[in-house]
Amino acid sequence: TLNDSKTISTEVTESVKVAETTMVKIDAARENYRPCGVRTAALFFVLNDLVSVDPMYQFSLDAYVQLFTMSIDKSSEKNPMCGSVEERIE
Repeated sequence: TLNDSKTISTEVTESVKVAETTMVKIDAARENYRPCGVRTAALFFVLNDLVSVDPMYQFSLDAYVQLFTMSIDKSSEKNPMCGSVEERIE
């Protein structure tokens, strides 16, 4: 049973190392999208506040999602080989 415990301990240690490496990669990927999130939030609140200028500018969530999806599609049409987030934001 001591050997079993050592084997399990080794496996758990290896799993923790893999999880830590994966966590670092996920954190790095998430940080790449932060500028996009900031711009998206600004766009959302600008569109949301347009209703105070004129009720004609009132957007529903569906309209906002359609606009957001269209902007993603246009950015990929602009450069289909574009791989990085920074390039897609431009």
